[in-house]
Amino acid sequence: MTMMLSARAVALPGRLEPADFQLGAGKVTCLIGPNGSGKTSLLHALARIGKPAGAVEVEGRDVDRLAPEQRARTLAYLPASRDIAWPLCARDVVALGAAGAVGDGLNALLASLGLTELAERRMDRLSTGERARVLLARALIAEPKVLLLDEPTANLDPLWKIRMMERLRDEAHEAGRAVLIAVHDFDMAAAYADRLVVMERGRVVADGVPNEVLSSPHIPEVFGVRQSGGGWREA
Repeated sequence: MTMMLSARAVALPGRLEPADFQLGAGKVTCLIGPNGSGKTSLLHALARIGKPAGAVEVEGRDVDRLAPEQRARTLAYLPASRDIAWPLCARDVVALGAAGAVGDGLNALLASLGLTELAERRMDRLSTGERARVLLARALIAEPKVLLLDEPTANLDPLWKIRMMERLRDEAHEAGRAVLIAVHDFDMAAAYADRLVVMERGRVVADGVPNEVLSSPHIPEVFGVRQSGGGWREA
């Protein structure tokens, strides 16, 4: 497997213990852990948010040394928050994520996420789920090599949860991107991830094939639940 992203000793004081971390090209990695376990902190460290320690390289290039346009084409981060402070229309918010001029690709991207009819509406007049799709489009518009997404399916109805996860899987498997997604849904992770990473208290405690990780002792130890009869119950 070709490594797309390599991180060395990334850390955030009090939130994330120093860690090395890699993401493979063409793979979906799901990140799970209890609330406060460090999932968002790891995403922040990889996205270079909050002055983290360590270094992150994408295809051998130091992310901290990239010019803004290069960075947009290299790495995109989607936060868990869906709040937008600016009174901009959806189309303009998506265009902000582009590295340079946008053309027909913008309209095609909006259409693929069901946003054509919402394109001229202001963000503060969209539902939380609609804003989530707009912000995903903003993350995708520059066609970055690495996608870092914090709970991208939160506030989406069941159909759009499926569509979004399928789209992200396609971005990895078909376009060759490295995709890291923080999620809470074990079953969703099992269905769409190539790799599953478990975090606890700011550290990675398990990393492997989803079904193997979910059936391992780490899940009851970290989450207090276990698999039972095709579902989950208190351990």
